[in-house]
Amino acid sequence: MPDITFITPFAKHHEMIVQRALESVRQQSVPCRHIILRDTDGRGPGYMRNRGLEQTQTDYIVFLDADDTVAPNFAEKCLEAIKPDHFVYTDWHDGNGRYGRAPTPCKVWTEKTFHLVTTLMRADDARRIGGFDENLPGGEDTDFGVRLRASGVCGVHIAQALVMYQAGGQRSTALHGSITDLHIQRYFTERYGGIQFMGCCGADYNTPIPLNEKQDGDILVVANWAGNRPFVGPITGRSYGVRVGNFRAFWIAPDDVQATAGMWKQPEEKDIQRTILTPQYQAEVSNEPPWQAVADAILGNHQTQPTQPSVVEYKPPVSGRSKSAVISAAQKDKP
Repeated sequence: MPDITFITPFAKHHEMIVQRALESVRQQSVPCRHIILRDTDGRGPGYMRNRGLEQTQTDYIVFLDADDTVAPNFAEKCLEAIKPDHFVYTDWHDGNGRYGRAPTPCKVWTEKTFHLVTTLMRADDARRIGGFDENLPGGEDTDFGVRLRASGVCGVHIAQALVMYQAGGQRSTALHGSITDLHIQRYFTERYGGIQFMGCCGADYNTPIPLNEKQDGDILVVANWAGNRPFVGPITGRSYGVRVGNFRAFWIAPDDVQATAGMWKQPEEKDIQRTILTPQYQAEVSNEPPWQAVADAILGNHQTQPTQPSVVEYKPPVSGRSKSAVISAAQKDKP
């Protein structure tokens, strides 16, 4: 029996690319099971991953997005590195010669660091923290990772790019910089700011989780470049996160702005309205499931009951069907 189950949810707009993910799992150097779930009701990846987790019978799991792939030795290398109370994660590349270095085990999924959901972990650890929050309209990967770390599970880093990560997915692109994104960021700050993590590097510490939060004296500026990248202030030495850019607004110390003047532009009214946002929810007032308050504030209370998803055997799309046609059909199906 395989030791690992890969779980891959996919929506209609993934039909032209999900075959790559499936093939990469088939090519693993050790036996693996693969649960593929078609999201026909638009419930999102968190909901679908939880359904896959319910059907998992192996000791270990890997959540693999439909637009990403893993190297043939990913599962084998991760199994060799796993140890009790740990998950295993690797570096990544984009398939075009650009590589991403994952953060150290001290900081993975903390201190504004970006990290892929594609890690090897014990299925029981994922179940113990309740899986993914199904009410979250975005950022469910980070929420899951922070709760995993807070539960006492540390990371083991493999310094090899064993995952091909495709940034700029349809859902994440629509979310970044939106009103919904700002609600989620603020809720992260209220829920996780200052949380006590166990010392994965030998000491306990309080780790702030604020994303794009204003500090005393900061000014609002708009990044003058496409794409996301880390930015550390050359004067203050302050880290502003690893996903700075894409013409979005950020709170930056004036000295850092002055030293990198060509990288920023003055915000327009729409940028100010998107960034300076009064939350429409209170984190401490809720008898509902976690994240229900922010989901209600953004999406409203009423949600239709979807049909229960089932494991599917993926079949490539009909010959001649273009990617644009698939995406167009998916958009028409949205409520």
